[in-house]
Amino acid sequence: MEGMGEKVVVSPVRIRMNLENMAGDLVDRLQDIFVTFPGRNPVVFDIVRPDGTIAEMATERRVKVSAELLSAIRDACGPQSIDMVA
Repeated sequence: MEGMGEKVVVSPVRIRMNLENMAGDLVDRLQDIFVTFPGRNPVVFDIVRPDGTIAEMATERRVKVSAELLSAIRDACGPQSIDMVA
């Protein structure tokens, strides 16, 4: 059977968060968003420090990518805050 045993690769959802501008309740808001969109795509945070360096933080959270999910994340974190990585 064709396709049997092939691993399906899912792209991570990368969320860029600037520590200087991060609201105190942002993590809670993002958790609420993630719970609403359960799925297979891993969530990864790129934390931008005040000096411009970036720390990557992988999570156990997985979401289903949709226009609604991306819109909710952009509303919470800003319009340039999200990337899909192939």
